[in-house]
Amino acid sequence: LPVTIGNMIGGTLLVGAAGNEDTLTMEYPAAFKDSVAVAAVDSRLHKVAFSNFGRWVDIGYWQKTLT
Repeated sequence: LPVTIGNMIGGTLLVGAAGNEDTLTMEYPAAFKDSVAVAAVDSRLHKVAFSNFGRWVDIGYWQKTLT
């Protein structure tokens, strides 16, 4: 993941969820130019059914469900 000084806003890295509508639509704050957009993936690193997606997404993250 190429994180540059341009991704820093006042010394803070803005990270946002891509969204949960299964669409290419960009959601804020992930859609901000200098943010890092995170999509949801499963344990096999495939997009989960509900996660937004597209070239604007920077990284996928898998979180094990705790029961």
